[in-house]
Amino acid sequence: GLFRSAPTSIILSTEVSFLQFVRFEDVPVRPATRMRLSFWYIIGQGNAGECRARVVEYCDRPNGYFRQLGPLDHELSGKDVPQGQWLLFEHEWETERDTNTLAVDFRLLGMNVVGGFWVDDWKLEYVGRDHELNKPHR
Repeated sequence: GLFRSAPTSIILSTEVSFLQFVRFEDVPVRPATRMRLSFWYIIGQGNAGECRARVVEYCDRPNGYFRQLGPLDHELSGKDVPQGQWLLFEHEWETERDTNTLAVDFRLLGMNVVGGFWVDDWKLEYVGRDHELNKPHR
């Protein structure tokens, strides 16, 4: 894959302000290419925060950049999502024809609420390709 989380989980918590958001370094990608984001996650019992996963596409140019629409801003903690058990998330899409950079982040939203969730074994990879790009530095 292009990028994969370390052996330890990503932990987000509303109880500590700097643990509510994790964004990874931008990843260079090829335009108009099938991609997959997958990860395991668990929402803590009693969570009242909004757990989200987001992928943002950019078109980087020498004199600046512009953000593409979507492809993903997914709420993981809806009322029908079970708490306290590991769930698999997978999403496939094709990057826009001008996209050359992706950013992945996980967020826990909510003011004055109790909440937490964990993400493990996340990966961003090409679909149907047998090549890899170098891993970005964290």
